[in-house]
Amino acid sequence: MSTAQKWLDVISNNLANASTIGYKKDGLTFADKLVRELAMDGGEGKAVGSLGNGATVDQQYTDFSSGMIAMTGNPLDMAVRGSEGAFAIQTQNGVRYTRDGAFQIGTDRQLVSSGGHPVLDISGQPIKLGTGTVRVSDDGGVFVEGVRTAQIGVFEGDFEKIGANLLSSANAKPSESPSLVVGGIESSNVNVVEEMVALIKVNRSFEMAQRSAQSQDESTGKLMGALGR
Repeated sequence: MSTAQKWLDVISNNLANASTIGYKKDGLTFADKLVRELAMDGGEGKAVGSLGNGATVDQQYTDFSSGMIAMTGNPLDMAVRGSEGAFAIQTQNGVRYTRDGAFQIGTDRQLVSSGGHPVLDISGQPIKLGTGTVRVSDDGGVFVEGVRTAQIGVFEGDFEKIGANLLSSANAKPSESPSLVVGGIESSNVNVVEEMVALIKVNRSFEMAQRSAQSQDESTGKLMGALGR
């Protein structure tokens, strides 16, 4: 039941973020819990196999596969092609990374994320746009009135989710050949149908475990009653 509850928490979080731009779904791997080795002659003889006492969570992982790209026509919306790479932004807690490319121009003419954090270039500096028409090329080049003024940083490395649709990395470095889809945003990679099917499975698993526990409680109660008499 505890394992099913953890599984339910992961599924619920995935479904809650099904419409979050650039969100990457989580999953669980399972393992047998308290595996017992069985042997003949009361455990003293030849080994005959093993028996597990149910499933337990082995680890939680993040699926970094890319989501569908929805075209918006907004020149400041952009998505990273493929599953590798993320944009860098400057937060109060340092440099963080995101797949959310719904950018906008801040009050100081800086390129900022949907959360208002400055978007960084390949050298880790905020991107100042100046005055004029802004255009972004497919390789991340930023042009103001036709003049290239900056290069949007797309970084590759080992990423880890830290909440608020942000990622952290200890070894991220600029991509050598960044490729963007300008005028589009990456949707969440959550498959709602698959998550709903998993939700049905985990509910059934929880109910089966609950009935098993109730059956054991009833059997124990009957045994205690018999001993009491």
